[in-house]
Amino acid sequence: MSRKSPTVRLAQFFVVVFALALALVPVAFAAKGGGGGGGSTTTSATLTLTPTSVASGSSFQGAGCGYTTGQQANLVVTSPSARMFYPVGVDSHGCVSFGAWTSEAGQYTVAIYQGGHKQTLMASAPLTVF
Repeated sequence: MSRKSPTVRLAQFFVVVFALALALVPVAFAAKGGGGGGGSTTTSATLTLTPTSVASGSSFQGAGCGYTTGQQANLVVTSPSARMFYPVGVDSHGCVSFGAWTSEAGQYTVAIYQGGHKQTLMASAPLTVF
């Protein structure tokens, strides 16, 4: 039986450690739960969509107030098959306004998040697309 050099043994050790790390990654993500970013609305921010029901391929507008000034807001439009993200500016009065387009028919959720590293759900509203 031949004896393995220290370099080969060290390489084998790192392969085993790397394999263990890869095996544990899904467990770590599963423990976090959810898709990230969500949470309950604990602010007084508002969000109103106009109109609240549109044809597929049409645009809609949104506006609301109660957001932190000097801090970007993040618009998230969730359709039946996709999630789109848009940065939205907050004016000096703490208000936002935006326009967006729909794609397919179905129930959408339009939400605005704000915060630093951990985003907080500020407000959300349903949108029906027919």
